Amino acid sequence: MERGTKPLHEIPPPPPRFDAHREDNMRNDILKGQWKQLQGRVKQAWGDLTDDDLARVEGNWDQLVGKIEERTGQMRMDIENRLSDIVDQYNESTAVNRPVTE
Repeated sequence: MERGTKPLHEIPPPPPRFDAHREDNMRNDILKGQWKQLQGRVKQAWGDLTDDDLARVEGNWDQLVGKIEERTGQMRMDIENRLSDIVDQYNESTAVNRPVTE
């Protein structure tokens, strides 16, 4: 074995590959599952959205981001970051009321 090299069993595996499709499906599932509760927060964050806009996207992450992009001209990444924050804040606020189960 060469100096400075590690045996194969000591080399950590590479990090998992980012699966954008899986990530999108997960975000859609989360958003759709909480859509009724999150609509008000989304509309508060982006007042340019109409009730009709929100009804048409039905909690679909990509459609919602696209509609916000269309209405506001904001960058997609900025919208996704803000939307993730809204979902996280909602989850944190509702976690306080959840019973702890083990």
